[in-house]
Amino acid sequence: MKKFLVGVILGLTLNGCATQSNYKALLDTWVGGTEDQLVNSWGPPNGLYNKPDGGKILTFAWSGSYYLPGYPTTSSSTNMGVTTTVTTVPSDTYIETGCKTNFYISPAGRITTWNFEGNSCVSNYKIPDGTPPSNIDDEQVKQLKSLLESGIMNQKEFDEAMQAIK
Repeated sequence: MKKFLVGVILGLTLNGCATQSNYKALLDTWVGGTEDQLVNSWGPPNGLYNKPDGGKILTFAWSGSYYLPGYPTTSSSTNMGVTTTVTTVPSDTYIETGCKTNFYISPAGRITTWNFEGNSCVSNYKIPDGTPPSNIDDEQVKQLKSLLESGIMNQKEFDEAMQAIK
């Protein structure tokens, strides 16, 4: 049991700042970026869906597991001069981990929004000090508006991109 607790504490310490909130903040930095930039950074996607409007959904996924062996514990008790020793071995535990992240790409090749699912969608990413609550600056908003006005991005994609940065 002691080794199990040490493993859990060590795991929490090593993951210290890796949180789902930090993962969301990291994904937010991609809104407005290009498909090429994303693939250059994350590598080839595990899945690709071509939308009827010319946009795409890129899926990046990973999974894994780790093993926690059952450690025997021994307890002894004495009753009326007879000592009884009991050794208990709990069953081994396998823990499945994973994360699947989808990026929604406009027909113009720009990331408009994202979503994810899984128990290991975490990151150590930190929003730099002095960054306003939104990670998108005025120039990026202008660029998104320009994409909308030129017809490269439709209103729904624009709204999704703006919602994702709030």
